[in-house]
Amino acid sequence: MLLKRPYPIARSLEHPPTAQRALGRVLLLNDSLGSQHAVAHALRSDGFDVVEAASANAALLAAIERPPDAVVIELSGPEDESFDSCLSLKAASDTFLPVLYLSSRTSRAARARALDAGFDVYLTNPFDASELCAAVGALIRLKQQEAARIAASAVGMLLDDALDALADHVALIGSDSTIIAVNRSWTEFANDNGAGTGVGVGANYLEVCDHATSDDAEDAHAASEGIRRVLSGAVRNFELEYPVTRLRSNAGIVCWCVTYRAAAP
Repeated sequence: MLLKRPYPIARSLEHPPTAQRALGRVLLLNDSLGSQHAVAHALRSDGFDVVEAASANAALLAAIERPPDAVVIELSGPEDESFDSCLSLKAASDTFLPVLYLSSRTSRAARARALDAGFDVYLTNPFDASELCAAVGALIRLKQQEAARIAASAVGMLLDDALDALADHVALIGSDSTIIAVNRSWTEFANDNGAGTGVGVGANYLEVCDHATSDDAEDAHAASEGIRRVLSGAVRNFELEYPVTRLRSNAGIVCWCVTYRAAAP
């Protein structure tokens, strides 16, 4: 939501639901031909794109050529070889890479060693195909969520810079009317006129307007009503211009409110 002068413009931020199952590319590092075939078949039957490698070097080259969304490792040698492969693949990835360890070792100590070594999930042989596929799907969702978090953080920083570049006083208000972001002009205006953190991030902007008791209360209540109509979807935008007698700057206010809904990814 965006506001000119002291009262912000409102934007309703709504996010689409995420998919239930996240399929993607899985790198399978397995040096046993029979087991490799069984694991690859289970994953492909569930819709995953599987890239197979029989050695650590082959897996590393495959990961560089076609970065996977998740890795499944099952090696017949000492567990340290699997640990080293896990760390090498993670180190070679520019982004978070989840790795599942499929092992014949069933002890709690073996599971703890693997998780301490960097594996994200530990499953034992003989494996259940549905459990394996569910675990790999969960890892891919985790990777996608981490990528979305990083992207959102980057967008957030860009948004902050863009908002701060505006001379108008701007606040973003969520669908529950809580202020989720303000620009520098908004903060400076609030501080200069005695509002301070009362209209900062975390404050409920409509409640602030509803509880106004100064000479400008009638206009604040009108602003609150207009913003509510925008947030409810009754109107696409709302604009209100009025003088504010208590402002030290003796300036008027133009309140402009529009909705924003996040596009589906």
